Amino acid sequence: MLVDAAPYVDACVWSYLAAEEALGRLESKGSLGTRFECGITEALIYAARNAELALHAVPSSEFKDVRAELQRQHRVALAAVSPKALRRSFQFWKSAAFQAALDAARSGSLQLQDVPVCLPLLRSVPLFAVEPFVVLPGGKTMPVLGFGTGIFNLSTEKLVDIVALAARLGYRHFDCAQAYGTEGAVGEGLQRSGVPRADLFIATKLSKPSSLGSGETRCLVEDQLRKLQTAYVDLYSFHRAFLVGENAVAARASWRELEKLCSEGKICALGVSNHSVQQLDTISSFARMKPVVNQVKFDVFRPGYQHPKMGMENIICACRERSVHVVGYSTLSGWPLALRAVQDPHVAAMAERYDQPPARLLLRHALQRGIAVIPASANPDRMASNLRALHEPLISDLHMSLLDGLACLASRCAGAPGWVPDPYRTSASR
Repeated sequence: MLVDAAPYVDACVWSYLAAEEALGRLESKGSLGTRFECGITEALIYAARNAELALHAVPSSEFKDVRAELQRQHRVALAAVSPKALRRSFQFWKSAAFQAALDAARSGSLQLQDVPVCLPLLRSVPLFAVEPFVVLPGGKTMPVLGFGTGIFNLSTEKLVDIVALAARLGYRHFDCAQAYGTEGAVGEGLQRSGVPRADLFIATKLSKPSSLGSGETRCLVEDQLRKLQTAYVDLYSFHRAFLVGENAVAARASWRELEKLCSEGKICALGVSNHSVQQLDTISSFARMKPVVNQVKFDVFRPGYQHPKMGMENIICACRERSVHVVGYSTLSGWPLALRAVQDPHVAAMAERYDQPPARLLLRHALQRGIAVIPASANPDRMASNLRALHEPLISDLHMSLLDGLACLASRCAGAPGWVPDPYRTSASR
């Protein structure tokens, strides 16, 4: 398959500039958190791989020194112990010689090897249709396109207005959590929207270890119901895997209390968030009411995990085998990476082909892979635009595979994720 080199050039420049900007923030603040700091290194790895692909568009006899240094910088990024050790590398990324090589490649093309177009381990819905709802085990109906309420840069009153607007626009699934601190605003916004409670799907979570234990959990849930101004929530989840280490006994008691709250009609279904296959099986091994949802990181760079590891299991496939529905978070925001998929030149080029905004294309990609999504936005135009992802034309199998393959370009672990065929292995085009 012959493709233009320009998006690879643009992706390289975009990602090394994003890494430099994030590194500047790290140096000024002293810390950005371990997970985000790893994203700086991974942005440079993504830059290196895109540059290596782009340079297939020019004869191998040209820019030999640049190619050799590019390979060295790729190895440096892979081996970096700390992002701060990468500061010197920007001398190469911004050098005149490297920029000249990218300019030479921009107008050329490169040959991708045969692109796989069938990924049964990722697919769960027929690609000719995306249903607006899924029926959870137990019979509860969950909208697959929801609204995330972890929006932290707004006043309470402004968030109330945004939530009310979201409901009026047509959002029916609202995702909350103890950690977000937004349940009061969500409850008030939904009241002001005028949308009947029976038409809404409200999800929230237990986020803090201090709320583990039967009594503590009951007090938390009752407080959350009061803030949300509702007699029940449709889905209640553990925000992370508490059933390990020193929290295990208290977490088990919490789950038992959540099951009692279900029997009392205050919770309709139980779920988890950020659980691996082993952690999912641990909680299912003793639960009388098993989790029916696992909320995980899902975007084109990280399809089901926050950071890649050698030998990691396909959590999406594992959930489906266990009748657990997957909800993807941070599909657009990029967290915890330095790169945001909505800004990626590959995504932008494909979105232009489909005549839709990049954000909507990415949401549609997740939905076609059978992943429910919960994008957050305080921009009314974007909120309305995101909702239309359900009704966009089909993304072709070929383009779905190219989007899936960005996870391979972005991974710092060769061969991970192992369940996604890599379409970006190239043979030189002359």
